[in-house]
Amino acid sequence: MHSRETIGLGEGRRALDAILDAHAAAGDPRPVAVAVVDDAGELVSFARSGPGNALSARVAVAKAYSAARTRSETGLLGPRLAEMGVGVGDLADPGLTALRGGVPVLGADGACVGAIGVSGLAAVEDEELARRGVEAIG
Repeated sequence: MHSRETIGLGEGRRALDAILDAHAAAGDPRPVAVAVVDDAGELVSFARSGPGNALSARVAVAKAYSAARTRSETGLLGPRLAEMGVGVGDLADPGLTALRGGVPVLGADGACVGAIGVSGLAAVEDEELARRGVEAIG
C-alpha cells in the first residue's frame, strides 16, 4: 500500500495563524488572503485578514496550488519556463500562476507535502509572509 505525507487542517491553521499574526504585528492596514493546500494542490485552509479585493483570494489559492503542483516557489516558475521558451499557459493547467508569493512546504524527506499562497501585498511581501507560514508548520 502507498502512503504519503501531506498537510492537514492542524498544519493549515498553524500557518494561517502565523501569517495573520505577523501581518497584524506589522500594523499593515492592507488586507491579505492566505491559502494552504495539500500536496495535490487541494485547499486545506483559507483566511482573509479583512474585506479585501476578491481577486486576492483567488490569487492566493492559485499561488498555493501552483507551488504544490510544480513543487517550487511560484516566483521561480516564470524565469524557469522562459529559459525553456514556454510560458505558464503552455503547461495545460489553467490553475497555474507564476506570480510570486507561493511557497512549497517540504516534509522530512524533502518531498512536497503542500504549499502556502499569500496575496494582497507587494509580491516580495506576499512571499515573505508565505515563508512565515512554512516556518510555523516546521
